[in-house]
Amino acid sequence: MVHYGSASINDKKAGYSSLTTAASVEKEKAEEIEEEIKEQTSFIGGVSEELGITADSEESEVMQIMHEMTHQKVRAQDKWGAVPLTNENVKKVIAIVEASSFEHKTDMLTILKRWENDNFSRVAEDHNFFWRLQGGNVGQAYGTLTIEEEQKFIENNFAE
Repeated sequence: MVHYGSASINDKKAGYSSLTTAASVEKEKAEEIEEEIKEQTSFIGGVSEELGITADSEESEVMQIMHEMTHQKVRAQDKWGAVPLTNENVKKVIAIVEASSFEHKTDMLTILKRWENDNFSRVAEDHNFFWRLQGGNVGQAYGTLTIEEEQKFIENNFAE
């Protein structure tokens, strides 16, 4: 006997009866979500509290820092490296980019000005902009963390 309403299976030949309910499916989904949150907010390695860039830095170095700044806010298959995305750090990067002659200066300043105004509505796209320019093939962002998840990421990756 097989019913798919609540997924009842009764196999007398095998000597077992199994009942999969909506509750067990919901529990499995909740566990998957919990595991993803843990994966997205855990310590990722390659973390630095310091920007490590100056007015003499190459465009690729500044882009790497901006890319790593997004990691506290995005969901991505794989993340490596993080720098705190703070207003202080954003202002420092703005000063470096404004004084530069970088090829992608306009795009970088557009992103930085949004961040300076606490507008992170496009942070996953910002991440992917840097990721693509850096030749990314693993780790594309596919969403953003909730405020609670971001706080957990900060706690797990940056000293307070």
